[in-house]
Amino acid sequence: MKPGCAHEAKSHVGEEYIFIKSGELTVELQDEKHVRAPGEALGGYQGNAAQLS
Repeated sequence: MKPGCAHEAKSHVGEEYIFIKSGELTVELQDEKHVRAPGEALGGYQGNAAQLS
């Protein structure tokens, strides 16, 4: 994603994995915020809608 962009929260079938190469990613999932930094990853949000920014 480009800096300052957001990804609309959508529920979908299957798992999604994201690796952070640079910058910072904030994930909002079920009313909780999680911040990821370069070198970190997140994933496995099958069936849940996550807001990425």
